[in-house]
Amino acid sequence: MAAVHLLLGSNKGNRESFILNAVDKISQLSGYSYKLSSLYKSEPWGFNSNTWFYNMAMLAHFTLPPL
Repeated sequence: MAAVHLLLGSNKGNRESFILNAVDKISQLSGYSYKLSSLYKSEPWGFNSNTWFYNMAMLAHFTLPPL
């Protein structure tokens, strides 16, 4: 079983909903347990933006081997 660490983020639209939908889809693909970090808001850097990012880390386990 392969452990996969994913970093999810959004700064457009309904940011929290987009991230939670991604978590749902990824968890359906993995079919196994997963762990989530808290949801964080972070200021963009390196470019100008009116909205902050929502970020979350996810650890999922997959039976498929990495390519």
